[in-house]
Amino acid sequence: MPSRLTIHWFVAIILIIAFALVYSNPSVGQWIEEIFGQGSRNILAFAIVVITAILALAFNTNWRKQ
Repeated sequence: MPSRLTIHWFVAIILIIAFALVYSNPSVGQWIEEIFGQGSRNILAFAIVVITAILALAFNTNWRKQ
């Protein structure tokens, strides 16, 4: 089983790629706005940033305890 550090890095890289796709790629952003409505691309990008920050804080506190 991979270590927790490996899993956290894997999740972080996936979230960063998702943020880049949602925020910078016009076709992905347009596709998201067609499904969820106007302005949903910015909300989704913000949600990805918030989730990444929460995971980073959780990882830092758990890592210091060990």
